[in-house]
Amino acid sequence: MTPDIIRQAVDRKVDLILTHHDAWDFMYGMKEECHQLLRHYGIHAHEAGCDVYITGEKTLYTIQYAQYIGMNLIVGSHTFTEIFGVRSLAAQISEQFPDIEMVALKEAHFE
Repeated sequence: MTPDIIRQAVDRKVDLILTHHDAWDFMYGMKEECHQLLRHYGIHAHEAGCDVYITGEKTLYTIQYAQYIGMNLIVGSHTFTEIFGVRSLAAQISEQFPDIEMVALKEAHFE
């Protein structure tokens, strides 16, 4: 998740963002900026009725926060929840809910 991804989502009126990673803590200020943008644009997963968080990044904080707010938590391995896991989930959602439009947000990859 980056500030650019959030802005693209807002510009394209996206209702749900499926991403292969959260904003990184080690990039000074990025996570805070992402949280500020999400608040600014009124994007709050839990308050909007999201009831499950799927991640490959299990931390004690993530577990405790999910318990605290009563959100279901599904933890997979980091590798299998990366890009291919997100694409697979998006494809399954599209198959089961054909009225949902999937929009790919562009993120630069440097591999």
